[in-house]
Amino acid sequence: MRVCYLFLFGALAWAFVAGGSAFAQSKTATPKPNPAAAKPAEPATAPAQPWSVNCAASAGKTELDCSMVQSVFARASGLRLISVAISKAAGAPNTRLQLSLPHGVALQQGAEVWVDKGAAKKVPIRNADANGSYAIGDVDAELLDSLKKGSMLNTAFKTLDGKRIVLQVSLNGFTTAYSKL
Repeated sequence: MRVCYLFLFGALAWAFVAGGSAFAQSKTATPKPNPAAAKPAEPATAPAQPWSVNCAASAGKTELDCSMVQSVFARASGLRLISVAISKAAGAPNTRLQLSLPHGVALQQGAEVWVDKGAAKKVPIRNADANGSYAIGDVDAELLDSLKKGSMLNTAFKTLDGKRIVLQVSLNGFTTAYSKL
């Protein structure tokens, strides 16, 4: 027991001496900021990747069902923040939009999408699973035209605590990818 107290006393004494000298050094040697070395803050998301186009044949069909996808990932963790899929099923009259959202979304609120500074369109959140929440809706002619001409697709949703989150997806290469559907 006595050895334990001696060890504890020694550790505290060392921490006091080491901490005191470090504190004294920090008071006397304050580094001056170097404006040339200052770097802008890194964005929280990874740079946009090109839209990818995937096509597959459904069972019993000869025509292909195709979709194009753009995803945004958190730079620090690599986790997916959002994926936007535009799909055109063979023989379907409408082009569909699917937003794959993260966990913690207020499902009843739905999501919103808008291009650049245009008007927002509500997209209902249909379901959620172990991978996140999914908002699905039709792409009307006006939205499709905006997507082809725009530079940024904005998406918004509310978290369970009511905080509004806006995520942006680049539309660079959208028209080229859409022409392959």
